[in-house]
Formats: sequence, structure tokens, C-alpha cells
Amino acid sequence: MQNPPGSYPPNQGYQPGGYNTPGGYPPAPTGGKTKTLNLDYNVAACLSYIPICLINPIVPIIWLVTEPKTNKFVRFHALQALFLLGAYIVSMIGVVVIAAIIGIILGMASDSLAALAGLIGVIGYFVVILSFLGLSIMGAVKGYGGQMWKAPIIGNLAEKNA
Repeated sequence: MQNPPGSYPPNQGYQPGGYNTPGGYPPAPTGGKTKTLNLDYNVAACLSYIPICLINPIVPIIWLVTEPKTNKFVRFHALQALFLLGAYIVSMIGVVVIAAIIGIILGMASDSLAALAGLIGVIGYFVVILSFLGLSIMGAVKGYGGQMWKAPIIGNLAEKNA
């Protein structure tokens, strides 16, 4: 059967997030509740990404400890949120250390170059913060929508260990 010019081929059983696609994710559990707080799975996945100081690491750890290994959806989002937090912390330390080293080196030459290094450090700091917030918001939205969205680099690690 030929498709008209400019049209897409017909849908041949593709379902986003389904196993019938190459590289598809496991489907999100439907109608389930978490063991600890009796929340819907999509709400639990969304809460894993809340970027508030002490809530961010505690909620995913609760899901990892209390949810059975068969609940890949919640465990995946909890692990991804923890890995995202770890990457954020490492990135922030890296920005501070690199900016300090550059500031010391350039400070030996002149004070204005040291100030420029400080400005570059502040810009790097905000880039890391905005990247973390963007990925956290994306993860929360996708988790609430019941999708197994993988963040760059850490998503594969979370999927493997969920």
C-alpha cells in the first residue's frame, strides 16, 4: 500500500513507552499505590524530583527502600533523581574549584583578570543551577505523565540499576 506524497506511514502498533518498540521502556504501572505513603505511582515519580534541599534526597531514598524491585517505574525515577542530585553536587564543586584555580592564576597577573575569573565562575554556577532545575522539572513532568524519560547520561545508569 502506497502512502500519498507528503504523508506519514500508518501507525503500525507503535506505542510510546511500550515494549513493542525497539529500545522501548517498560510501561508505567497503572492504578498502583506506593507501599509507604499510598500515593499513585506517577505522583511518587514526580515527587522524586522536587528540588528542595532536604526533600530531594529523602523522597527518592524512601521509594528505593520501600518499593519492591518489580516496581521499575518508581524505582527508575527515584534513582534518576538521586543521580541527578549527585551530578549537580559534583558539578557545583567542579565549578567552584576551577573558578578558584583560574582566579588564583589570573590574580597573580592582575586584579581585573581575577575579577573576570570570578565572573566566569558565577556564570558557570548559574549554568549548573539552571541545568539542574530544567532537568528536575522535565523529570517531574514526565514522571507525573507516566513516562519513563531518561535524562542524558544518568538515565541509562538509572535504567540499568532500577
